[in-house]
Amino acid sequence: LCPLFCFCGMHSIIILAHKHSVNETNHDNQVTQLYLDVLHEIGLLGIIAPDGQHFFITLKGKQFLQDQNFDVHDPDRYAQNLPPIDDVSLAYAKEAIHCFNYNLFKASIIMIGGASESLLIHLARVIANKFTDKKLDGYLKSKATHINQVITRIDKICADQKILGYDSTYKPAVVSLANYIRLFRNEYGHPTKANADFEESYALLVCFKLYSKLIIELEKKIWTRRVSGPSPLLQGNIYV
Repeated sequence: LCPLFCFCGMHSIIILAHKHSVNETNHDNQVTQLYLDVLHEIGLLGIIAPDGQHFFITLKGKQFLQDQNFDVHDPDRYAQNLPPIDDVSLAYAKEAIHCFNYNLFKASIIMIGGASESLLIHLARVIANKFTDKKLDGYLKSKATHINQVITRIDKICADQKILGYDSTYKPAVVSLANYIRLFRNEYGHPTKANADFEESYALLVCFKLYSKLIIELEKKIWTRRVSGPSPLLQGNIYV
């Protein structure tokens, strides 16, 4: 499935599905079992749909063909295109992208919010360890800590340490993007809104790709600020 579920292959499968009928594929043996498996998979995703003996490309399928962020429609490719984030954040992101592709938009938003917060907490652990910041370390160990306290402390430490590019590039990720994702996660994590839509979920998944890239870049800058050696975040370790 994976080799065919890439950008070019996926587009080809959609176009072929549009051209071939069910009878043609069965009687003329023009496609392999793998082809049929992929047809079934993208049918479940709502990209194609049967129409009598033929398939047609749905509105969602047409959007996919025109989408520059095509990996949002391909869970495996989306995960591969993320930077090397820790296992917990990656697990939440994977679940978010799978939920999105099965039209479970509320679940997708909540999961990508979890991925965002997990990534931020891992970054905070690196910072607390790197600069021996007892206040941030205390926030991370306390169950009563609000994530806003962690964000505020990260912001202050990075500003005080004069991390190169923080104000111009990384602060928007730590503060603005993190709060943007968290806002939607909180909104749909509580029973206050009935339905989430495609656009909201899609935007957050695209946003998370940029967010995770900037967080990892910031983490690298922080880790090389005083101490040499591999990053504990990139190795997936967790400070306890």
